Amino acid sequence: MVVPRRPVDVSRRAPRRFPRLILLALVLSVVVVAVNSILTTSSEGIDQSVAYADRVRPAVERSTRQAAAVDDLRNQAGQLQAAALRRALERLAREAKQLEGQVRAVDPPSEVTIGHGLLVTSLATRAAAIEGVKAALTADVNTPLDEAITSLEKAGQDLVVSDRAYQLFLDELPESARSTMPPSIWVNDATRWARPEMAALASTVRASGSVAPVNDVALVTVTPDPRPVAAEADGRQVLPRSKNIRLDVVVANAGNTQARRVAVEAVLTMEGGLDTARQFVDIAPGQRQAVTLNLRVPAGPEASIVVRVGPVAGEDRVSDNEQTLNYVIR
Repeated sequence: MVVPRRPVDVSRRAPRRFPRLILLALVLSVVVVAVNSILTTSSEGIDQSVAYADRVRPAVERSTRQAAAVDDLRNQAGQLQAAALRRALERLAREAKQLEGQVRAVDPPSEVTIGHGLLVTSLATRAAAIEGVKAALTADVNTPLDEAITSLEKAGQDLVVSDRAYQLFLDELPESARSTMPPSIWVNDATRWARPEMAALASTVRASGSVAPVNDVALVTVTPDPRPVAAEADGRQVLPRSKNIRLDVVVANAGNTQARRVAVEAVLTMEGGLDTARQFVDIAPGQRQAVTLNLRVPAGPEASIVVRVGPVAGEDRVSDNEQTLNYVIR
């Protein structure tokens, strides 16, 4: 008996080798490109500006973290003991000086020589500012308070300069190096280092070191809404005409005792009449409190607003309890 032969299934034949050859060619191409890249890099050398950025980046990052540490100290000024505050500020000042020294010791490539000088300036200015803050906040109690306030205000101005110097440093770097560097900003809001803020800080630290009760509240900032749109030659600010003015007020307890039901009030006077607003707040020692006051705007082209906080019972220093704001309305 003859057994018929099965037809051959051509689909089971060995697969063609073309796909494998194509894959092999692709792999070889990748290898060739990689080898060429290595050879090119070896012939041209590494990017010196990027290598420089790698060396200074750790110091920049630590400097930026110091800004947060200074903010933390400011927020805790009313609760820290004098010795603890001194140790923290001494540590920050010592570290800032070390960071400056580390960057000074770096030998920059020729293309970033100018930028390197700006970076050194930035870190040196920050180190000097921290030293100024330390000296002001740890000064002897017999040092005039206004002297400490002025020193703190100057430190804030120096920190603004340091931020600008750092930005100029970034601008001087080649793009390849600039893209690897982080931002480094110490002062996001210059008003946080303005005299009213520094007066409250210095007073708080001075009071926290006293064993006797110190009753002292302060008016820190007053911000109108709508905001000023221009300024007159005599210094008065121009507000757009509106039915109401909202005042965002920040007050502080610069003493070492709890301040309860402290009056925060504003009086607006215009040709068409006047309006008043008042709130009461409780403020712990060393703390700040935000208050919103709403005023109706009578008719008239000019407005005078007197804003005051307290005074509280037993308060001796009231020079920072009141501000007068003069506006032109149009």
